[in-house]
Amino acid sequence: MQIHRMTAGLLLAVTVVYGQSNVVYGPNVIGVIKVDLPANQMQIIAPSLNPLNSGSNNPTMTLDQVLGTNQLTAFYDPLNADNVFLWNGTDYLSAWLADDGWDDPGGVDWKWVYYDPSSGMPVPCADNPAYDIKVGQGLWLLHRNTATTIYLSGEIPQAAVITNKLAAGMTMAANPYPVTRTLDQLIGPSITGTTAYYDPLNADNVFLWTGSGYLSAWLADDGWGDPGGLDWKWLYYDPVSGAPALCATNSLFNLKPGQGLWYKARGSTFNWPIARPY
Repeated sequence: MQIHRMTAGLLLAVTVVYGQSNVVYGPNVIGVIKVDLPANQMQIIAPSLNPLNSGSNNPTMTLDQVLGTNQLTAFYDPLNADNVFLWNGTDYLSAWLADDGWDDPGGVDWKWVYYDPSSGMPVPCADNPAYDIKVGQGLWLLHRNTATTIYLSGEIPQAAVITNKLAAGMTMAANPYPVTRTLDQLIGPSITGTTAYYDPLNADNVFLWTGSGYLSAWLADDGWGDPGGLDWKWLYYDPVSGAPALCATNSLFNLKPGQGLWYKARGSTFNWPIARPY
C-alpha cells in the first residue's frame, strides 16, 4: 500500500490475503483506497476514511457506506454472494450483498443484509447498529467471484485523536489514519492499560495475517536489559537467530492504511488513543 500526495479470543482459522492498496489524497481532502481482491478468498478490510459529508470527526458507518456494491458479487442468497464477518468479541455477525432477487421487501435489494433470526427474512444491515463500524475497526470480506479491484472512498479523517477500545482478550483493530505506521508509533507502554513483559506469553500480543499465516509480536518491558534497544518496544522472534528483534526494523510489521490486526490484551479493557500523524 503506497501513499501518494496530490496538490490542490481466538486466532481465526481462515484464509486471508491482503490486496495491494493505494491511498490517493485529493485537493479537497478526499481519499481513495484501492484494494485488490483475490478470487474466492477472504481478506481483511479496515476502513480508514470517513463517509463523504459525514459532518463528524469519527462517525459510525454502515456497510453500505464503506463497501457499497463496488464491483462486488451480489446475489439473493449468502452462499453465492460476497460476505462480511464482524467480530463482536465473542462471535461473528455475518452479512451478504443482496441483488434484486428478493423484489426489495423492506429495501434489501443491492444492500448489505443479514437474516433476521425471528422471521428468516433478509434485513438491511443499515437498520441494525450492531453492523456499524468506525475507522480503526476491521472486518473480514469474502469475495466469491473472480479477482477484482474495489475503491473505498471518503474523507481523510481530521480528528486530532481517534480513540478505539481494546477489549480484554482478542480485538480486531486497525490503524485509523491513512498513513503507514510502526507498532511503536501506534501503541506502546505509555498507554494506560497495555501490558508489557519480557516474554510473549505474559505480554500484550499482536497478530498480522500474511495470506498464509500470522506474524506475531509482543510488547516488551525492560527484562531484556536493552540489547539493541529492545526494552519497551514491540518485538518478534527472529526466525534465523531465535533472538528477539525490533518490529520497527521489519516493514512486515508496519500497519498500513486499511490493514487490520488482532490485538490480544492480557489485562482488562482499555482505551487506545491514536494521534493524527499529519
